[in-house]
Amino acid sequence: VTVAANATNLTNTATVAGGGETNTSNDSASNPTTINPPAVPDLTIAKTHAGNFTQGQVGATYTITVTNSGTGSTSGTVTVTDPVPTGLTATAASGSGWTCTVTPAPVSCNRSDALAAGNSYLPITLTVTVAANATNLTNTATVAGGGETNTSNDSASNPTTINPSGGGGGLNENFETGAVGWTATGLWHLVNNSGCVAPALGYSSPTHAFYYGQDATCDYATGNSPNTGTLTSPSITGITAQSTLGFSYYLGTEGTPGYDTATVYVIAGGVPTTLQTLTTNDTSWHTVTGISLAQFAGQTIQIQFTFNTVDQYANSFKGWLVDNVVVN
Repeated sequence: VTVAANATNLTNTATVAGGGETNTSNDSASNPTTINPPAVPDLTIAKTHAGNFTQGQVGATYTITVTNSGTGSTSGTVTVTDPVPTGLTATAASGSGWTCTVTPAPVSCNRSDALAAGNSYLPITLTVTVAANATNLTNTATVAGGGETNTSNDSASNPTTINPSGGGGGLNENFETGAVGWTATGLWHLVNNSGCVAPALGYSSPTHAFYYGQDATCDYATGNSPNTGTLTSPSITGITAQSTLGFSYYLGTEGTPGYDTATVYVIAGGVPTTLQTLTTNDTSWHTVTGISLAQFAGQTIQIQFTFNTVDQYANSFKGWLVDNVVVN
């Protein structure tokens, strides 16, 4: 048989007759039949971003994911469109298996390979530039095609908070006018013309630096217990995908892996993320540049320098000095 497209559950009955019989009370059989709905695709879409965006930000990104929430595979072309609201300018769109264009508007991405029920295509990354005067906004993307019949769930809206630029944000600190907004714990303290390390005056910028150590003994030995401390910057805004961290430092420790650790973190949303653990251990100042902060684009962050002796042994070394901290 062929089942009608609109068929519902039914009962099919067959009858036998003839053959010289006289009892006709048992000459029929009925067969209840369940009719399942046809297997059809149903495309849904999700749109997300990380953190907040910032006025003037370049390289802010959204992630767009298309899922087949139906019972059958897709067929034909699937198209994602994103008109991008006022305050944002689309600069790029890409994703494995997708063919995307950003001009002319709207942003459009297409593909024709079948997507099985319950699966998702690899995501699309949409890159935008945030206008200097942008305010909070909502960005909406839509999916269509693929042979679906239910179009009531084909769009996703993503509210986006736009932080003010804060005069460009970033950080440029050489500690020459103090350490406004910085927080120091443990042995960290601001020094002026420290004589503990080479060069003789113990700084990278003109006269001041932060020192994890003791001025009287020029080491970090505090007795029969380990010690640790943090040097934490004020909050920093204006972070974009192009932002980087740089700083100068002097590090003198026992040099044994896992002990006397000097670690640089970014704190975003109260969560620390390790950027770099320093292992250079000599009698020279070093300058580090170009540490990417792209993963924190749009977020307000702090830079934290953490020293930890781990144990109480072999702590009679110079310690750690930090100077010229730059986030751009």
